[in-house]
Amino acid sequence: MTTATDETQQDTESHAIGLAEARRLLSETHKVTVGDDDPILMAVTLHQAFIADFEGLLRRHNDQLALEVDGIMTKATNRVADSANVLRDDLLNTAVKNVIASVAHQAESAGLIKHHMRNQLKAQVILTIASVLAAGFALTALFVVLK
Repeated sequence: MTTATDETQQDTESHAIGLAEARRLLSETHKVTVGDDDPILMAVTLHQAFIADFEGLLRRHNDQLALEVDGIMTKATNRVADSANVLRDDLLNTAVKNVIASVAHQAESAGLIKHHMRNQLKAQVILTIASVLAAGFALTALFVVLK
């Protein structure tokens, strides 16, 4: 298993073939020994420099990509949070509007009930007065007939 420390160490190590390795490879493969001033070793040295430069370029590129990905992720996270806030606000506004509409409907219903109850009270008062008058008339008629 490769850890983050191992990956960091691998990133800083050069993967180019060294001079000693180049000499050994030439000796084993072609049975040739080369001196310090050999053009092949000079090419190996240049190759090492090119690889080191390329690895530096790749490291800088990876660092820049990491920064850009972090920026993109931050923007995306902020956009998602903003969208969630708008959605939450819309849902709350809708819920509040529904509650207000329900309260208004209940108030209207209560007003209608109050109106009907007043009409009922008026009818009861009229009927009570009519009943009292009828009872008075009946008593008067009874007294007149009995006298």
